[in-house]
Amino acid sequence: MSSKRTSLQVIKGHGTRNDFVLVPDTGTQKVGPLTPALVRALADRRAGIGGDGVVRVVRSEVAIADGSIEPLAGEPGVPEWFMDYWNADGTTSEMCGNAVRVFARYLLHMGLATAPFELLTRGGIKTAAVTENGDIEVGMGAFRLSPIEPEVVKAPGLIGDSGGRPAVSVDMSNPHTVALVDPQQDLADLDLTRQPEVLPVPVGGTNIEFVKIGAVTGGRGELDMRVHERGVGETEACGTGACASAVAAYLHVGDGAPATWLVRMPGGPVTITIDADGYTRLAGSAELVGEISLGSGWLAARGL
Repeated sequence: MSSKRTSLQVIKGHGTRNDFVLVPDTGTQKVGPLTPALVRALADRRAGIGGDGVVRVVRSEVAIADGSIEPLAGEPGVPEWFMDYWNADGTTSEMCGNAVRVFARYLLHMGLATAPFELLTRGGIKTAAVTENGDIEVGMGAFRLSPIEPEVVKAPGLIGDSGGRPAVSVDMSNPHTVALVDPQQDLADLDLTRQPEVLPVPVGGTNIEFVKIGAVTGGRGELDMRVHERGVGETEACGTGACASAVAAYLHVGDGAPATWLVRMPGGPVTITIDADGYTRLAGSAELVGEISLGSGWLAARGL
């Protein structure tokens, strides 16, 4: 991004209170590749806009040309739009289930896409649709289990022996470690101000979910979840984490497990549907909060 820029238009949005700064690289606003410094400045909750992540809204052909994503091998074509997602600490991530819903909401709001449509992420091609109640549903693809099993998770306030709780590794285009907690566990007792310990230590890091399974009746399961996200810390919600948690619960219940799960998080609920072939869909709210114009002084002071 050029330091001579006089302003930058950004959008604030959230999906179940997992919040993001969207940077449109469309129309007359040409941004170019994001940088870790710009991402950290935008995500700063005191001196910037504030968010759990930053998303550049850009056409796939532009992002491929500038090196933000590699061309998809073996694909005859790519979707028009690419979700260039960055964690708040200035690192990139393969995928974010809440951000992709906000991304889709923005494209629909601006008339840049018509539902249902496909979009490109570093975790592959995803689909977006609008539900009957106006939520955004994203086809997240098939879950995968890590070949490195088992894992254990330790965190202050977690009920269990000193060795930690057993966990399952679920790949939802990004890595997750899901620990099913003791039925007597109060999730509010967990101290997630510090990163929980995962053993063995995952290469490249992992998102860590703590899950308490609730009622499983009438063809639907319920669970409560808290999450510590890679590159961010604890967030009020995590879309891919909700998918991974539902998968872990689904596998734990075993025969007769419901395909639909209501996942309650501090930021609000989402609904996860797991098809027979493992294909997973995520539905939940996605809201655009407002548009902000960042001036030349703010940009220049940060070398942007």
